Order: sequence, then C-alpha cells, then structure tokens
Amino acid sequence: MIGFRSIFSWAALYSKQIALVDIAAEFDRDFYLASYPDIAVAGVDPLQHFMKTGWKERRDPAASFSTGFYLDTYPDVASAGVNPFHHYIRIGRRERRSAVPGAAKAKQNSAPILQVVNQADFDRDFYLGRYPDVAASGIDPLQHYMTHGWKERRDPAAFFSTGYYLDTYPDVAKAGVNPFSHFISTGRAEGRRALHALGQKAEVLAQLKPMKDRVLSLPQPEAPNSLLDASAIRSAIDAKMTSVRKDLIIAITHDDYANISGGTQLSIRAEEAAAMQDGHCYLGVWPTLPLPCLSMESDPLVDLRFNGVLLGTARCTTLIAAMKACSIDAKRVHLVVHLLLGHDPGKIAELAQTLGLSKAWYWLHDYFGLCQSYTLRRNDLVYCGAPSQNSGACGICVYGQDRPAHLGRVRAVFDAVAMTVVSPSEAALDVWTKGADFPVHSTVVHPHGDLAYAPNPKRSAKASAVPTGTIRSEPVRLAFLGATVAHKGWDEYLHLACQLRGMAGREFHYLGHYDNVPSYVLRTDAKVTGGDPDAMLRAVRAAGIDVFLNWSAWPETFSYTTLEAIAAGAVVLTNQISGNVAALVRTTGKGRVFASLDQLVDFVRSPGLDRLVLEARAARAREQVLINRSRQTLDLIALKGAGR
Repeated sequence: MIGFRSIFSWAALYSKQIALVDIAAEFDRDFYLASYPDIAVAGVDPLQHFMKTGWKERRDPAASFSTGFYLDTYPDVASAGVNPFHHYIRIGRRERRSAVPGAAKAKQNSAPILQVVNQADFDRDFYLGRYPDVAASGIDPLQHYMTHGWKERRDPAAFFSTGYYLDTYPDVAKAGVNPFSHFISTGRAEGRRALHALGQKAEVLAQLKPMKDRVLSLPQPEAPNSLLDASAIRSAIDAKMTSVRKDLIIAITHDDYANISGGTQLSIRAEEAAAMQDGHCYLGVWPTLPLPCLSMESDPLVDLRFNGVLLGTARCTTLIAAMKACSIDAKRVHLVVHLLLGHDPGKIAELAQTLGLSKAWYWLHDYFGLCQSYTLRRNDLVYCGAPSQNSGACGICVYGQDRPAHLGRVRAVFDAVAMTVVSPSEAALDVWTKGADFPVHSTVVHPHGDLAYAPNPKRSAKASAVPTGTIRSEPVRLAFLGATVAHKGWDEYLHLACQLRGMAGREFHYLGHYDNVPSYVLRTDAKVTGGDPDAMLRAVRAAGIDVFLNWSAWPETFSYTTLEAIAAGAVVLTNQISGNVAALVRTTGKGRVFASLDQLVDFVRSPGLDRLVLEARAARAREQVLINRSRQTLDLIALKGAGR
C-alpha cells in the first residue's frame, strides 16, 4: 500500500485530460451501455458519463474492474477522491492491487445484468418449456436469454414480451440494450408495460397473416420423380375390384392418415381397416401439398393409397380419368368426404359426377366446411359461432375476407351429390346446422366410440364404498393429453400448472409425444398409431392420472382423449364452449364444467377436487370401463345395405 506522500504526488499530477486518455484506452463502451441501460436510453456518451459521475455512483467501466470493490478495499484511494479506475491503470496495477475480489466475483461482474434479471424472477422453467432447443442444448437458460435470446425476441417469463417491449419503446430498441434488463432497472419504475394489455392474445394478433401470405410462406415440397398415369390407377383398382366383387370406398382426406397421428387420422385408419376386413376396397386420396385452406391450383396433385398400399402421386384430372375408365357400377362406390383441406372441391364434385354417384357422405371432423378457421375462432382467438358471412364479425376477422369465396367453393360438392352429413356428436351437428346453408340430403350422429361399463375383475373387498376424508397417501395427478396447441387449451394448462407448482397434494403431468414441456410438468411419452390405437389409454392408466384438463377454445366435434381419460378412470375438467367434451362430462358425470378459468383454478386449489378424485379412485376400483370404437362410415354402409 502506498503512503500519504505518494497519494499527494498522485493527486497533484492528476489531470482530467490525462485521465480521459488513459481510461478511454481500457473503457468498455458496450459493457457500460449493456450494464446500465438508463445511460443508453438517455443518449449520454458512456465514457463521459463514467468520468463525470459514473464512478462516483460506483458503476463499473469494464467487466474486469469493480469500482465499488476497489474503493472499499483501498481507503487511501477513496479518501483521495480520485477516479479509482484511473488510479488502477496508472498505479494500482503496478502495485498488484486487485481490480475485483477474486475469480468468482470477476465472473459475476462479467454479467452484472444477470444479477439484476435473476432478482427480477427470470423464469427458467418457462424459458426451457417455451424453447425446447435451449433445453436440448444444455445452455443455462438465463445466460442464453441475456446473450442471444432477447435478440431473437424470445420471452424470459410469462409476464414479459421481449418483442412487445422493443416495438413499443423505440428508444430502448435504438439503444441496443437488453429490454428485460431495462424494464427491471428503470422501465418498471417509469410505468412502462411489460406485456400488451391483451396479453398473449395481442401476440397472436400481431402475427396474423392473410391466408395467401401464409400459403406463400410454406416450404415447397420436392416435386415427385414421376406421376401415376390413368392406366396404372385403373389397373390397380380394376384388378382388385374384379376379384373381390364388393364395394369401393373413396375417402377424401387432408393428409396421409396412415403415418400421421391424430384423432381424425385414427378414425380414418379404423374405417380403412373395417372396409378391408369386410372385403371392400379402400382408396384414400389426400393433397400432396398440405394446406391450411382449399387448393389454389386448378388441377392439384393428390397422393393415393389403395388397400393400405401407397400407389403414388397423380393429378386430380388423371384420377378422374382413371375412375371413368374403371368398370365399376356406381352402386358399388361410396364417396366419403372426411376433410377438404388442400383439395379443390370442384374436382371432388367432378369425380362424383364422373362416377355417376347420386349420394355421398360428409363428415364433421371439424368446421372447415363453414370457414377456413376450422375451429371457428375469430382471428385464432375467440369462438365465433359461424355467423353470417356478411356479418360485422367476419369483417374484423382475418378469415372473413375469403369466407364468401370459400363457402362458394365448398358448396360445389353439396350441389354435385346428395350429401348425408355425418357428425360424431350432437354438439357438432348443432354447430353445423346453425352455420351451414348447403343443400343436405340427411344428417346422422355417429360417435367415434362409446363407453361400456363392467365390474372390475380385480376389485378388492375394500373398494365397496365412496371414501371420505382427504388425499393423503398420494397427490392428485392432473394431466394434459396429446397435442400441445393453443386451441386444445395447452396455454391454460401451463397457466394452472405454473400457478400451483409446488402446491402440496397436486402433481402436473403431460402425456403425449410433443417436446415443449416445462420441467415442472412430468412428461410421459405416449403416441397413438394405427397399430396401437390404445397407447394413450394405457399411458393414462399406468401413470395413475386422476384429472384430465381439456380447456378447449372451440366446440370439439368429438375428442378421443376425453373418451380415453374417462375410460382410464380419470375425471375431466373443461369449459362451457368445449363442445362434445362438455357433453361427455355432463352425460357421464365424470368431471366438472366451468364458466371461467378463475373458477377452474379455485376448484383445483380446493378440497372439492380432492373429494371428486376420491370418488373417481373408488369407481376405478369398482368398475372397468371399455371403449367400443366405431367403424366409421362402414357402420352406416352396413346399415344401408341391410335396408335399415
């Protein structure tokens, strides 16, 4: 340590100009602006600020130097009233004085913002759940956000939108500072918003694009090496139809149902299997280019699967020509329209007319026939109920502009043949009937499956009465099943799980094959396939799930997962607009229907959920629940053939 005479000499030699030159050589402007976003926003030169007032406010000029530590450790410097960083550069470093208190402190000082953000409750679980690529990389989530994530407009917590903050406050964006750090250090005190008043809904609205723009942004698949010609299609069908002398079912679908998992695909696979089991032939037709709308081509490509074997790709006109050349009696052909997504309805109508069909089947797997928004959610947010196409509601919706043309094209199929509309539930048929004005031959409700109850063969003597008391031995297990998408209620489930994580007696699970699951939700892999349609049912039973939360944002037409959850002995918590989900809960008595998310959260916190789960566990011990799966259109064809 230097003596009084040395300090006096140093103070006498001290010059503002010399200090400026010395400090400028080692001053880290980027570090200073990133560490102190108020300086960046103020537009003050960082070096000048540090020279005049920054060091007196104990701000650090670089990651390698701690102003506060240096002043506290060396009182001779503090008492002299000189700039500590300049003292270190000219004298302290030569005297081997410490600039930071050891390696650990140096590491912390290299990222002072991390300390600020940590204290501001950066949500590691939220970040890892929202961005599975970060979780897979093994990078510390906070470090990732502070170095890269904010520049990629990722969000550090549910309450803060990086993109919204940067877009709303251009002074922050112009300064190039970390927006979350700015909000924590100064923005919150200034009354700046962390999130749009509409929350996540505003984020959805901001990202909405007209359908044409969405289609143009889709990746274009590689063109097939070769296309089927009409003779190849005709030969494959005629050869089989001549030998079996039964019927041909032509199924219009939206994707390759044999290799893509989902409730609709599962029902189509069941239909194909039932057709082949009965000796019929089954031709699946879906668009080669998957689209969220009707085809924009006059003669789109379609892929063909015949009796479970992929034939290849052909133009629609080629398929029509092949069917015209086939020697098939129209009475032996059944056209089943499952979904029109990606198709040209005019070509489907032409196919029906070429075959000489007078009748066909149209399934309500969703409401795409009524609007491009197949879940009927205005601007992908709120259920609209399929109002008149000229309504004010359609006028403010991104789908509204195209709706008249969409409905006109769908009508072509209904004008071409007498359609029997098949609905998997009364709830779905009610929505369709109120929203559609197409000519319809008839309607029928035919569920994808129903429940059968029988005594549990493993029933114990203790499983006779409904238990009383509270949950003690094991927690209530609440689960989300299947696709982690907004219209299925994934966001609401995460809201509930995040609010109640750590609550005694509650445990949150996810069962499915999606990866964007936060660490506070226990994940179990479960994927339903054509060869294993009961995979989800088994998984729910094996995990001992007590509660399935299905907070669907639209009137679901059926919901396999709800049926599977009830069959596995779980209860279902849902909302009033969930369509057949709410209907299944009411008819079976296996759950509760709520008017709001707040009501749901209050119920999950309450002893009422414990009592409901105790009853469900007792029922599981008493009874066995089986699912009788439908054969889809084959059931209806069989009834028709029997003259019923």
